Amino acid sequence: MNRFMFTASVLLLPTMAVAEDVVITANRYAVPITQTQSAVTVLTEEDLKQYQDSDLGTLLNRLSGVSLVSTGSLGSTSNVLLRGTTSSQVVVLIDGVPQVSASTGQTSFAGISLSNIERIEVVRGPVSSLYGANGIGGVIQVFTKSPDASQDDIYISGSYGSHNYHKLGAGFDFSTEKTRAAADIFYTGTDGFDSTTLVSDSNKDKDGFNQFSGNLSVDTQISDDLLLGINHVQSSSTADYDSACYAGFTPTPCSNDIDWQTQTDLSNSSLLLDYDVSSNTHLSTRLGRYVDDSVNSDGDDSANDTQFKTTGYTATALAERTIGDVSAAVGIDVDTVELESTTDYDETERTNTGVFASLSTYAGDFGLQGSLRFDNNSAYDTYTTGTLGTSYLITDSLEIVGTAGTAFRAPSFNELYFPNYGDDNVEPEESRSFELALRQFAQGGEWRLSGYRIDTTNLIGSDPNTFTAANIDEARILGLELDIAQQIGAFELRFNTTLTDARDGEDERLNNRPEWTAFAALAYQYGPWLFNTDLQSETGRINGDVALGDYAILGLGARYQWSEGSTLSARVDNALDEDYVTNYDSFTDSYYNTAGRTFKVSAEYHF
Repeated sequence: MNRFMFTASVLLLPTMAVAEDVVITANRYAVPITQTQSAVTVLTEEDLKQYQDSDLGTLLNRLSGVSLVSTGSLGSTSNVLLRGTTSSQVVVLIDGVPQVSASTGQTSFAGISLSNIERIEVVRGPVSSLYGANGIGGVIQVFTKSPDASQDDIYISGSYGSHNYHKLGAGFDFSTEKTRAAADIFYTGTDGFDSTTLVSDSNKDKDGFNQFSGNLSVDTQISDDLLLGINHVQSSSTADYDSACYAGFTPTPCSNDIDWQTQTDLSNSSLLLDYDVSSNTHLSTRLGRYVDDSVNSDGDDSANDTQFKTTGYTATALAERTIGDVSAAVGIDVDTVELESTTDYDETERTNTGVFASLSTYAGDFGLQGSLRFDNNSAYDTYTTGTLGTSYLITDSLEIVGTAGTAFRAPSFNELYFPNYGDDNVEPEESRSFELALRQFAQGGEWRLSGYRIDTTNLIGSDPNTFTAANIDEARILGLELDIAQQIGAFELRFNTTLTDARDGEDERLNNRPEWTAFAALAYQYGPWLFNTDLQSETGRINGDVALGDYAILGLGARYQWSEGSTLSARVDNALDEDYVTNYDSFTDSYYNTAGRTFKVSAEYHF
């Protein structure tokens, strides 16, 4: 029996990718999605155009196992939860290079512009055995726009929508016999809306956002077996936000109109060298640099600004070899991160070295995959993590998969060294995860039903007695996910739903984890027209003793293609104007607002 030939007659339901799709993130090298046991979701550039979302967090919120905790208008801070784990427990990469703030341990999702993205891969489950720290919930990898070798191209695009949302951009693809290049630049702006229900004078305003972003990618085929690639993406964003004034630890109405703002500059660069040693052996090396520079300002006196600038340097070497049904890989990562700040940290630099290996093999209907990694960090010593999975083909197309793995999250610089809060005795969080899944692939689509459990110990929080960082809790997350995707003629159906029970060591529910989420989308292609509608809903989200309410929001969209690549499109989100919230601040007793009904029209023209 051929392990990867599936009957086209079987009805199927997927993780938003076709059976022939190739993924990189699950194994750290390219394999068909059918050959990875992980729960993987792939979003293509076509998906981005169909949903027409304005920010990365909103787009990811449509996916199985993902929920979004927003703090208001476009550009505000967002926490993307993956299988109930927080942003600091998820690895985020751009073209293979991390993108994270050393001070908070989280990624600025608002600073990553969708305009520069070509593809997103999301792997759910423990990934520390491949990626090291912060891989408890999974990994989100963004791939920026790459050169198109099929043709040279120049394009412009623009959008306008509610809250005076406007976006303008331009880009090009250029290729010679051995060199390909692509670049683009975009500006995005909006007046926004009032982010919170805080009623003090300084917060009775709209919270605007503007962003410049750009991307450059160059590939050069040095020889038939050697490829050199360069990628660079950066953005500069300014976001207004609401904030309470304080008398000691008590929030009070602000007596003056303060224009609170955050200026965030992100950049991510990589130099990649790929070498095909033989038909079954591949070597790759990558050098990377990333920056997360955040400045908080009251809009009055720059002397009062606070700055937190992370600069990271990475070097990776990976060797992979396939012999028959056996694939193996070994690699090493070296990461150095530096923190510059207006705050005086006790330590401002740390280095991590990780060595890892993975093995994948199939014998008839059985499959076995495993990975092991050893990390040595200058701040918290050493950690060893591993993942083991097995699979069995019940029929030619129906497969059962079981996996188990360990992972950890590294304490941030704030948790280790922030004055009067950090404690350098804080240890990394540790987790054990188990998953059992059924999945099926066919020519028209795929589906996956997954049940999982994540047990995390040494959770880092604030000690109630000393008000300093400490390992004070544990958590248990139980989840059930169903992903479906099916192509039927001119119709494309996508559906996912997630049930989650996330509790702490006292058996109390964790904040901001909805008990149930669902997303359904239907698209219909009629000649040059594409019509699509989607419904997104959730129930059971709480914050402390406050229930945030259930909701269902309807989206409607249409796109017309009048020539190759050139399109006109329109989108209405929350078409029924549902009044809902997804976040609450118990300290100020205020809610974070959502946008209500919004519209957007867009055009893209290729010369």
